[in-house]
Amino acid sequence: MQAFEEVIQDTYLETEKIFFKEESSNVVRVGSDRFLDLVIEFKEGFDKLTIKFQNLNESLEEGLTFCSDEYLQSKGGSLRSLLRSSKRLVATFVKSAYYPGVKTAVRRYEEEVNCLQEFIQDIELRTKVIKEDDEFQALIAQINSL
Repeated sequence: MQAFEEVIQDTYLETEKIFFKEESSNVVRVGSDRFLDLVIEFKEGFDKLTIKFQNLNESLEEGLTFCSDEYLQSKGGSLRSLLRSSKRLVATFVKSAYYPGVKTAVRRYEEEVNCLQEFIQDIELRTKVIKEDDEFQALIAQINSL
């Protein structure tokens, strides 16, 4: 499942690329041709990133069904790094002069980021919380013995 790690890393790098491009574009005068060009570039970047997140989230949904707990746990660090980077990107753009021009694209992206956060929580619940809950484990043992 090396491809899964590659998808996470590719999505992370794309997120960082947009973040650093925004950081380096703060000197562009609002309303200038360059500013408007950047709005278009950022919108396209968020649209592309949203598709990457949709694909990642679909893979995570399948992974929750078919992958071992150990495998899912091993991806937790990468997924949390991606989540932090993505939340930082959203927060940066919400405060940015570019936001009015990319608001819809950022919101769609943020929806996918929120789905990623839910998947991370599901993975942690499945791999840590449930395994440490003795009452739950006893209940599962009773069910399995029926």
